[in-house]
Amino acid sequence: MVVAGALVGCSEPAQKPAVTPAAAAAPGQSQLDKLMRDHMNKVFSQLIFQVFHNDTDLDFAMVGQQAVELRGTVDRVRHLPTPDLVASAEAREVFFTYNDALQRDSDKFQLAVDHHDLDSMKSLLTRIGQTCNQCHHFFRLKIEDTPEK
Repeated sequence: MVVAGALVGCSEPAQKPAVTPAAAAAPGQSQLDKLMRDHMNKVFSQLIFQVFHNDTDLDFAMVGQQAVELRGTVDRVRHLPTPDLVASAEAREVFFTYNDALQRDSDKFQLAVDHHDLDSMKSLLTRIGQTCNQCHHFFRLKIEDTPEK
């Protein structure tokens, strides 16, 4: 376990995600919102289900493909124009810090998948979800798919 953790922290990811431009957003929808809804939410939900709710043998090949997609989506976010809600220098710093954390953790997740390190995979998916929630909370984003309190 310790060796696998050390390998996860020191190895390079097996595959680099392709950077493809985001599709045009609908009127009133930012490119970031479209990318998150169409790609990030989908692949993250699939990964959560497979990694946390799979009582049989985990299909590491399929999870690996989804890890590449996750990393590619995070990379695409980093190449989008800065969203309008990130107006001040401080907000930009926070936004890019969250993006850096997502990139770091999605890269580490890919390595954990490559090494079949299920404990690290679970931990990293949890951290990725926490980063998403913290960013949404910081920028007070309304998430339409969640119930109002």
